[in-house]
Amino acid sequence: MTAQHATDLTQPLRLNGSGDVGILAVHGFTGSPAAMRPLAQALHASTGAPTSVPLLPGHGTNLKDMAASTWQQWSEAVDQAADELRTECDEIVIIGLSMGGALSLHTAAKRSDIAHVGLINPAVYVDSPFAPFAGALSTFIKRVSGIENAINKPGQDEQAYPQVPLPSVGELYRGIRVVRSELWRVHAPITYFLSGTDDVVEPRSWNCVRQGVRGPMRTVPLPMSNHVATLDYDAGKIEEELTAVIRQLQEESRGA
Repeated sequence: MTAQHATDLTQPLRLNGSGDVGILAVHGFTGSPAAMRPLAQALHASTGAPTSVPLLPGHGTNLKDMAASTWQQWSEAVDQAADELRTECDEIVIIGLSMGGALSLHTAAKRSDIAHVGLINPAVYVDSPFAPFAGALSTFIKRVSGIENAINKPGQDEQAYPQVPLPSVGELYRGIRVVRSELWRVHAPITYFLSGTDDVVEPRSWNCVRQGVRGPMRTVPLPMSNHVATLDYDAGKIEEELTAVIRQLQEESRGA
């Protein structure tokens, strides 16, 4: 995606709702809310919960903005979106794709208002030869090929950058190292959606999360999907499973 190709799909989404449970959906590295919009809209339609899909700093605009953004800024944007949701609800179901999954774990590790975490191929380990050396290499290499549209279903577009500034890869790598170190702080229940094929995230991410977190974790296989599963063949399965989670939390809240 270039700045010229950016559309309304890349912009933040905010849907008002009712009830004590809110939905916060976080897109991935170099991506945009376009990858999370269909899921967020479907969950809002089925549950009526207040819903937010923030646009992370540096994303959805141009590569210069991306290169200037940091993990800290991405994390703060998620926190800000959560704080805004809390004006309408008491607890949050946070859902993250790829780096958005890592940010969701990071958020759950430090906030007590996260009732459930939905992880969609979270980037806890990333299959990139550049990541560990991004800082040193950025003096010589400014950009590398992007990871846009790792989707099996034809005709889908997550509106991601076709290239990635190498400093941004370094930010991602530093951030997910922090996430791995703080998994023990995550006590909220987790639904982990695992694609049958993943061209981006290393398979050991699943085992790392399973062994590291302190809350219960349930795994939902997505056999027909690639990395961006929210736009792939198993998207309906994600919607179905998370709708059930949110409705159960809503029922528990009403019965309290």
